[in-house]
Amino acid sequence: HAEEVICHIDCLQSMRDRINGLPEVLMCCIQSTFANFVSRILTAKRLSEESLDQYFCEYQTLLQAWIEAFSLIENERADDAATKWTGCVLEVFSFEISKALPSAAVDAISDDRLNNEGSSIASTDKFEDLKDELQRLVFALKEDTKLKSLAEKIVGNIIGSVGQYGIMSFAFFHLCSRLAEIMGVYCALCHFNSFTLTKIRATVKVEAPHHSTAWNVTSSNEGMKTESESSVISSVSSDETTSASYDSSSSSENPSEYRVPKSFEFKGSTFDEDGKTKTTIESVCSSMASIRHPLWKCCESILAQLLEMFASSSGPSISSSRTTEWLCFTHKTFQQFIEFSTKFMQDDTHDTCTTLNFELSVIYRKHLRSVHIDAMRGTGTLLRKDTWQLSPLDLPHDTIYHCQDEKKCVCGHCGSGCSICVGKETNAMKSVYKAVEILVTNSIRSEQIENDGMTILSRSYEKGYQCCDFFKTSFDKLAFRSNKCESSEHLGRTNSYEVLSKEFLRTFLPFIERKACGQQIISLVTQSWTNGLVKWTSRLLNLGNMIPTVSSEAAAAVTTLFDLYILTVFRICSRSKVNEDVLIGLGRGSPQSRNLNTTLNMSITMEADVCAPLPGEFDLYEPLRSFVSNGRENLDSIVNLDKFQSINDVCPASTKSKNDLTIFANKLERECAAAYSCLLAAVLIDVASNNANDEAAIDALRNYSIATIRMIPIFVQQASRSSCVHSISGKELIFQIMCVGRA
Repeated sequence: HAEEVICHIDCLQSMRDRINGLPEVLMCCIQSTFANFVSRILTAKRLSEESLDQYFCEYQTLLQAWIEAFSLIENERADDAATKWTGCVLEVFSFEISKALPSAAVDAISDDRLNNEGSSIASTDKFEDLKDELQRLVFALKEDTKLKSLAEKIVGNIIGSVGQYGIMSFAFFHLCSRLAEIMGVYCALCHFNSFTLTKIRATVKVEAPHHSTAWNVTSSNEGMKTESESSVISSVSSDETTSASYDSSSSSENPSEYRVPKSFEFKGSTFDEDGKTKTTIESVCSSMASIRHPLWKCCESILAQLLEMFASSSGPSISSSRTTEWLCFTHKTFQQFIEFSTKFMQDDTHDTCTTLNFELSVIYRKHLRSVHIDAMRGTGTLLRKDTWQLSPLDLPHDTIYHCQDEKKCVCGHCGSGCSICVGKETNAMKSVYKAVEILVTNSIRSEQIENDGMTILSRSYEKGYQCCDFFKTSFDKLAFRSNKCESSEHLGRTNSYEVLSKEFLRTFLPFIERKACGQQIISLVTQSWTNGLVKWTSRLLNLGNMIPTVSSEAAAAVTTLFDLYILTVFRICSRSKVNEDVLIGLGRGSPQSRNLNTTLNMSITMEADVCAPLPGEFDLYEPLRSFVSNGRENLDSIVNLDKFQSINDVCPASTKSKNDLTIFANKLERECAAAYSCLLAAVLIDVASNNANDEAAIDALRNYSIATIRMIPIFVQQASRSSCVHSISGKELIFQIMCVGRA
């Protein structure tokens, strides 16, 4: 009756409200203490077996305090207590995940392995102020905006810097390392809850080997005694108090009979082994497991946030070969994170890291596009300025077949056709392929990043997390794996020289010569071929091999590079697009008057008409027509081939001086040299297809190389014929013939 009277006294209402709100206040305090507890674990420099015992004694005390505080709420249920606790855990871990982003950026800027690429940023006062602000940041509800703003400020210092892609790669690496540590601590808490439940039940005793425990530790504190039989909630933040909160000597049972080491028997603040407590712990175990996926999605989201910041930026070195190396490092780190995530999620979900894969693809394709643009510009500049002087390419001795009896040679000049005389065509082609492959391989070989042994678990390993079984099994898989970017690995494929047409061999092999010293050479090398095709083909192949995500796009970029080279040469030799159409059998030019004072109608493509295929040869020119049509489509909106048309397309006077003849002879020589250099370009694309690693890229390059090899003999024939007709002033000659006939 007295309690009822007190409950109706209005002046005590505020006190009653404060008492009713006390459990919420207590739980907020416990959550803040738990956040501090998690932060101290993650910031510890080294975790020993003893410190792990102490930390998780403290965790058990926090969990018990939470349950006791929640029990003060009227009509509470075990499920509600577990749900509230799980929500508390998720909020704390989400905060640490968000904080990992700016922390990883700081780690990357300060990393010595970047060869001081971040030293200019680290030395600024602004960066030091941001670091101090980050260190002072502690868990508090509704502080996400402040944390995100701080992350943007720190990452903003990286974007636009000279070494931004190197710093980004290391920031991604350090962020994955920190997130792996956070996910590992979460798994340890889940295991600890399960083992605590097993101890509370105390009904099923399982013999287990030492390594199957939650942390796989052996207590070195078995002689320690507690100072009191109960723990005070306010003391949970003290390591010294919590380290004395258990007494391992108060039980005479064999610790190996439980899945929990003896050091985890919390005698100082033990759970009551009643049905209600067991039900609560069971609910906690179930509820903690339910946040595994939301926790991982939070990790994926923060990684995507980092990548979005860099994807929206542009730097001065986006197309450099060093950037390719850094992005390769990022790709390898991402593969490790996928493997770790699969283990963390406890299944092989098909949609794992799809968001991250998309964000990385944006960065990869942005880099590839920049490299491709540089390749097209560089090769185009070389083509415009090339003098088309053919240089020799030495053929390796170990692949050359030497004719023992020079008298057997019927080709006219020993050395260029001896292989043909004895039926060894493929032997000669092998030597050419070997020489070109050496050039490609040497060009692909580039400086590697010194990151052997770097894995996303290196941080956890250095801090001592190998005591935990969850980390231990992951270390076994990743600890000795290298992030080193591997070069191309041949997959046992064969080159197309085994299926080369006889037309190609007849066109190509006469260019193989033997010098007086016996060294065989092939003189089809131009500056555009060496510094354009070989250089950029190797670069694009290397990019596709190191970053398989864009391997198909890299193969497509290689084919457009060859389209540019071959079609540019064709335009130089044919003078115009309409002439090209005539040369490949797509039509004839419309008639026009040659002179206003005469009625003679002459085709504007009369010189190309002379070289046009006959009606019976239409099918023979189909490979060339198909190649030119596809090449034009690929280069549409990328390159204007009209820039390469000859500006000297005016017929000279009928009476030519000796100087005029020399000029036209030199021009014919250059144009024919350009045409025949495409033979070596066909070999190069075939070698390139053999140096790709991705099967889709291999198929694309192989199909392109076969199409190139099939059409190149006809191409060389038409290009050289067109050049010859132009060199003798075909228009003037035909006009004179028509005038004579008319007279």
